[in-house]
Amino acid sequence: MKTKILELAKDLIQESGANAFSYQDLANVLGIKKASIHYYFPHKDDLLIELVEFYSSELEKFLSMISKTSSEPDLEMDEYLKMYEGISSSENKLCLCGILAGEIVTLSPLLREKINKFFVLQETWLIKILMEGESAKKFNLKGASPDSVAKTILASLQGALVIARSLHDPSFFKQVLKQVRENYEK
Repeated sequence: MKTKILELAKDLIQESGANAFSYQDLANVLGIKKASIHYYFPHKDDLLIELVEFYSSELEKFLSMISKTSSEPDLEMDEYLKMYEGISSSENKLCLCGILAGEIVTLSPLLREKINKFFVLQETWLIKILMEGESAKKFNLKGASPDSVAKTILASLQGALVIARSLHDPSFFKQVLKQVRENYEK
């Protein structure tokens, strides 16, 4: 039941945000009593923290798997970008931490910290891949630092997800993705 609660909460957050659902919403969909949700997650913050920790852990495993299965930075970057393409193609959903970041001022300090770690994880991984790619002459950062390019990639992808959804235009994301690739490819 705990897993079902987390999965449903993730879907609801990715569609509408953390502030747009209640335990009653979860209980109604799952056909259980609100008290059952409180049993696993006494407070909404407990649920959100566990969800972000799980989401971050899955990302960390994914990034580690990419690095283990490929020694080519350009192929690793392609796999990373495909992850975002997958999010963009899921109907009406955004990155879980991306949508939570939009609500950051209403979230607890601990949850803010967990969300920030999610983005730092990606930025750190991107810096590593960009450095390796530049060293292997696979990438051309055009004089920009790997740190700066990593921030630009992450912000572009997260922002493109939001704007494409707002415009109801999946091609918006694809155009930004194309530009992201052109900014570092040789």
